[in-house]
Amino acid sequence: MAESKSFGLLLYVLFVGLLFLVRGVHCGWSAWGSWSDCSRTCGGGASYSIRSCYGGRCSGENIKYRSCNIEACPRAKGSSDYRAQQCSKFNDDKNVNGKSYDWIPKIQSDREKSCALICRAKGHDEKVEELAPKVLDGTPCFPDKKDMCINGICVPVGCDYELYSTAVEDECGVCNGDGSTCKVMKGNHRLSPDISRGFQGPVVMCIDITTGLEVDASQCEPKQKPVIESKKCNEKQCPPKWQPAPWSACSKTCGGGMQTREVTCAERSNSVMVRMPDLHCPGTKPATKRVCNMDQCPMWYPEKWSECTATCGSGTKTRKVHCRDIQRNVVNGCDPDAKPVEEKECVSKVVCIKEKVFEAEKSVQEFHAESFEPRFFIGEWSPCSASCNGTQTRSVICQVPIEFTDIVADVPDDQCKGEKPVEHQMCNIDTCSNDGEADDLPGNSESGTVYPIPPSNSVEEWVPSFEWRYNGYTDCSASCLGGVQTSITECYHASEDRVVDDSFCELSETLPLVQQSCNNFPCPPRWSIRGYSPCSVGCGGGIQHPLVECIEELAAGSGNTIILREEWCTGPKPNITKPCNFVDCPPAWKTTEWSQCSQSCSGGIQTRTVTCSQMLAFGNYLELPEPFCMEPRPAEEKICNEQDCVNAVWVSQPWSECSVTCGAGLQIRAVICMTQLPSGEQQFTFPSDCDSLPEPPLLQPCVGPPCPVIEEYPSPKKEPLIMGDASHFVQEKFSTKLIFAVGGSASVFPHVLILLKCPVRWFKKSQIRWHRNDQDIGENDVKAKVLKDGRLKIYSVGPEDVGSYTCVAGTASEDFELSIQDKSLSATVAESNSLGWAVGKWSECSESCGDGGIQIRKVHCEALMSDTNTTKEVQEEFCQFIEMPMVMQPCFQQPCPLWNTGDWSPCNTRCVEQFTAIQRRSVHCTLPDGSRVPKKHCNKREKPVARQECHTDNCEAVWRPSKWMKCSQSCGDSGTQTRTLGCVYKGRKQPADVKYCREKEKPELVRACNRIECSANSCVDAWTYCTMAKRLNMCQLKNYQEQCCLSCRQKDQR
Repeated sequence: MAESKSFGLLLYVLFVGLLFLVRGVHCGWSAWGSWSDCSRTCGGGASYSIRSCYGGRCSGENIKYRSCNIEACPRAKGSSDYRAQQCSKFNDDKNVNGKSYDWIPKIQSDREKSCALICRAKGHDEKVEELAPKVLDGTPCFPDKKDMCINGICVPVGCDYELYSTAVEDECGVCNGDGSTCKVMKGNHRLSPDISRGFQGPVVMCIDITTGLEVDASQCEPKQKPVIESKKCNEKQCPPKWQPAPWSACSKTCGGGMQTREVTCAERSNSVMVRMPDLHCPGTKPATKRVCNMDQCPMWYPEKWSECTATCGSGTKTRKVHCRDIQRNVVNGCDPDAKPVEEKECVSKVVCIKEKVFEAEKSVQEFHAESFEPRFFIGEWSPCSASCNGTQTRSVICQVPIEFTDIVADVPDDQCKGEKPVEHQMCNIDTCSNDGEADDLPGNSESGTVYPIPPSNSVEEWVPSFEWRYNGYTDCSASCLGGVQTSITECYHASEDRVVDDSFCELSETLPLVQQSCNNFPCPPRWSIRGYSPCSVGCGGGIQHPLVECIEELAAGSGNTIILREEWCTGPKPNITKPCNFVDCPPAWKTTEWSQCSQSCSGGIQTRTVTCSQMLAFGNYLELPEPFCMEPRPAEEKICNEQDCVNAVWVSQPWSECSVTCGAGLQIRAVICMTQLPSGEQQFTFPSDCDSLPEPPLLQPCVGPPCPVIEEYPSPKKEPLIMGDASHFVQEKFSTKLIFAVGGSASVFPHVLILLKCPVRWFKKSQIRWHRNDQDIGENDVKAKVLKDGRLKIYSVGPEDVGSYTCVAGTASEDFELSIQDKSLSATVAESNSLGWAVGKWSECSESCGDGGIQIRKVHCEALMSDTNTTKEVQEEFCQFIEMPMVMQPCFQQPCPLWNTGDWSPCNTRCVEQFTAIQRRSVHCTLPDGSRVPKKHCNKREKPVARQECHTDNCEAVWRPSKWMKCSQSCGDSGTQTRTLGCVYKGRKQPADVKYCREKEKPELVRACNRIECSANSCVDAWTYCTMAKRLNMCQLKNYQEQCCLSCRQKDQR
């Protein structure tokens, strides 16, 4: 008893722990996930399993590995090992000094570096590169060794091929053996068991007696070599098994690709593998597709642009661009075509004013932006102080650029080489006339040209002038529908009529832009992608298809486009699909199809399998513990076929006569649905009661005697042919009208009407003639008449009509014999006064409750036979003048049970979408007095719904951030913290679809942390000229603080 209580307490504790896990009180590790596919198909690979940490307080690893596919790979001629295959993938990607090489492995003796992909260029041993920081899992650390690389670390592998195993082979070559499976032969030969395909036998090795090690066979005496005997083994035919081909190369080197392989079912027959149907192989067929290279692709990371190399005019800016992995380590493997540019043109805000002297266009100064030596930096000239004989000034400062920064420091003039440029000059010299206005000379103020003041304070000749001129137009901005061309303005040397740098002309005098239209003709029809279809799935990886139209633009601007038929557009129709929603789906219940119902009536059971799984971003499923699925668990069983079983059977009537007198024909019959009463009697019931039963056939073929062969002779005209029916008919039931075809005979009741047909080919039916007992039947015959379609109609058959009737069609004729049955029965019925309807018992009510049921009974006509004083069932026509009793009547039972519903629950349960939740109510089957009965007694088609969607503000989707991760740095000024976001419903942890959160403002995902001063141990100078920081006061700049940390700290401490 105590043990059962302890066990119950343990179950309760486990349940409470599981409940806390479901409700978000996460702590500890989750269960290990399923094992991944093996990294290799042969030669020893690795598979991994992962688990998640809840609460951030977990110790140990979140991933574990195991070895797999340890069978040796078949070595085809010319094939390379696994590490060599990885090196060869960079043959076209890895360039050294602008050249491509073939890469082969560079074997490392250092165990710590043995799992990096270090390769050397074939034929260039000095060129060694680390092409990847780690090799693929399962790559051997060293040649001919079992140790393998797992996640970049060399892991020991025992002879049992288990990771971290210490198992070794004994002296006989047996893993974990004790040396008892072999023996020494004459001190120098040793036998070891070997099993090869189909035979068993020992292997003879030459052993050094002193060391016990195997040596070359030439050191042993050949005559002393033991004789090897072998025997056959395992001669039984091996069963078929799955034969997977090697995996194809991954479609992508990173970022998630696909691998495919062919898997066939085969068996070995006479040393040849024979392909078999898949159903012959046991177990599940191995996967033919798998995801590969899931690591994020390395990306280009550009640094900041440098300052422009020119202090005036145009120059260049440069920057460094590095290929980095997800840990920001510099690696190889980025797409070279996608590399951002490392150099671009730039234009300084300062316009270069190149001063010219008369003798030659010699620049007063030249800028060397790449130099870090002190030099003079010159500012712009100020405007001329007067329109004639004025002055202007500029700044000339000796400065030095500081390396690794954007800073230029002022230094004394004696630090700069050369003579200091002038800071003052005269302008608009001698341009004043007597009345004080400027003359129209090349050096007037309008041209803006100025001169340095020569030592003699005189000007010998005029400075050459420059002017803006138009020089053609740009290319048209559009290929059709009217584009624009803009004028090109360039600076010209006026006297030499040549183009010079724009800096020689005044910017304020630039000519106005001139535009003109071009290509004013319609565009041809073209394909246009107006958007993309919605994603095929909400998560797990889907596809968006382009919405393509054939359009023609009639004029520029919106609203001037018409849609044409697709055949008007030339070229292939664009079909550029886009991947979408490559995100993990939330955990959800996964169900199989319902099984077949266990019973056909009276309530059976259907079952299915229900599992909690999560569809991952690339479409594969991950099975999870049930608490991860938040929705209510779907039912695994349900009731089916609740209708009551009806003991009904099909009752078949006799087959009719064959439809033909010769050859192949058909027979028909009627089938009736009847039920078995407790008394053993059968009574009619509704055909629907027999729906679950196979209905007997209503038709069947029949074969008569062979039909006579009609020989046809070549003739321009075919002879008439009458298709007679050789059957004999005896009337048993009364009927007012009978139809026959010639060729047979009939015995009928008196007073019936008969139609005789004469089926004929190759003859007009309107020309058919009839004979009665070899006498023509004319138009004036009272009892018979020949109709227009060739049939003979005989009215109220009597004794005078008995005889032979002949149909004549040209040269063909056919007879029919007519006789009348004994008139006693007909006469008795006709003269009897005891005709009447006979009724059977009423059937059970068709409904078990309510007032909608009916009852039926059998009713037939009976006659009292005077000769035997008994009744006999006759045709209903004899009772047609007597009122027929009811064959159906309504029936009333106790009141039927009805569906009864409770009140709706509040609209605050689990959310199903934005502002929408589910509310429920109880639904029971009850009698009018309120007592409950099983649900099968109520009409399931009328059952009210038990759940419905409802609107609630409690189901608003909001962003919910996780806890901040650990700071990336413990000190310094670059530490950051990150966190993740999840879309959930407000006030609860239930996940919501991300689309509901996209319009909402996202919380901060990155923040600064640990921005404190680091200890002196990590503070060093990284620049040669850091000692200048004291004199130039540069330690306040961030870049300089990092590059000259030690000098700046020393300065702060003084």
